[in-house]
Amino acid sequence: MSRHRRSINRKLVTYVYHRQRKGVSYFYYEHPLMRKSGEPPIGFKQDWQKANEFARDANAKLSSYHIEIDALVSKVQSTTQLNKSPRNGRASQKQAKRNATMLEVVQRFEQESDKFKEWKSVSGTWQDVKGHLRDLKELEGKEIFSDLDASMVGEIITDHRAGSGRRKMRQTMSGIFKWAVNKGYADRNVALDYTLPKGDKHTQRERPRMTWKGFTTLRDKAHEMSFHWLADAMELALLTAQGRAEVVSWTFKNNIVKEDGETYLTFERQKTSGKTGGSWQKIKVGEELQKVLHRCRERAMRMGSPFIVTVDRGGMSKFGRLVKTELKQHRCQCLPDYLSLKMRYISQQLKENIGGDVFHEIRSLSCRIYFKRHGFEFVQSLTNHTTAKQTELYLQGDDPVYQEGFADLQMAMISNLEIVN
Repeated sequence: MSRHRRSINRKLVTYVYHRQRKGVSYFYYEHPLMRKSGEPPIGFKQDWQKANEFARDANAKLSSYHIEIDALVSKVQSTTQLNKSPRNGRASQKQAKRNATMLEVVQRFEQESDKFKEWKSVSGTWQDVKGHLRDLKELEGKEIFSDLDASMVGEIITDHRAGSGRRKMRQTMSGIFKWAVNKGYADRNVALDYTLPKGDKHTQRERPRMTWKGFTTLRDKAHEMSFHWLADAMELALLTAQGRAEVVSWTFKNNIVKEDGETYLTFERQKTSGKTGGSWQKIKVGEELQKVLHRCRERAMRMGSPFIVTVDRGGMSKFGRLVKTELKQHRCQCLPDYLSLKMRYISQQLKENIGGDVFHEIRSLSCRIYFKRHGFEFVQSLTNHTTAKQTELYLQGDDPVYQEGFADLQMAMISNLEIVN
């Protein structure tokens, strides 16, 4: 379509046209390829500047040189962006941290954080945390970490965990965010800003409590199968009210001391090992505990082991002998996970189902027995719990606890009462 080079036409970009209607100019864009393909013109009413702007972009894209044009634009924009990037070293690092992905932050956290080392040192905690970190890296690894807010954290938690597992995963993410804030990867700990649904706030105990009958049944079965070392480990845990991590770590040289004619078992709780102001305990050895320690000492001397819990059967390799691994200081040393596995194996050999056949449940059973005999303060002192709430958790059994009341209201006396409405 030809057009006269009037003054208005000189202002218009190629393929922008105008029509006169009742003395008013209306502008539109129509490329030859549009006419060829049957596309109608694009109108811009009386806005010729907008029509020109549209035409410049459209002409470039519809040009036979559009590939070269796109390459040039990309090159110029990347150069401009490079020039705009901060030249200061700290500013560059800050920008890089703000663009870090979840995968990069979690990997850094694993390499540099003391919290990660603490989690890894506690086997029970590590089993949960290991799964959390794996999911964050593999399933959420592409997320920009600094872009996360409370709602996004909630979506991640609810997508990958259910029930009380969500509370545990939030604790893990909170630990990562706390470290990330100090390192500049985030502005605040948004994991703490996320509020768990009402049903997810409290841990639900999924396993039953161990009973005294269950304990004696498992112990006697261990003796029957000649796992005497396991039976003695169970009695050590019961008499001292300690967990498996403590029981398997004790040695005669480092943990048994004598003062003023009395024997004491002294140790640091594994959860606080290596920390400032750790949880240290000193337990006076009674008659029953002395008998167990005597049996353990005879076994340890026979096997040449420094550990009170010494494995002399059941820890064999496929070649029929006890072996030392990278995690063991001595070939007869018992590791925490192995202790639990053997106890579960013993439980599986029983004809009847024993509830609470988990080694850590012995600690709860011990607390409940000592509570009946000596009271709450004795149990809290023996377990070295810093708060009463921790002790109360171990004293909870499976039987319902009833709060007693007395319904003594008499109907005849109600009319004489001044009732506040």
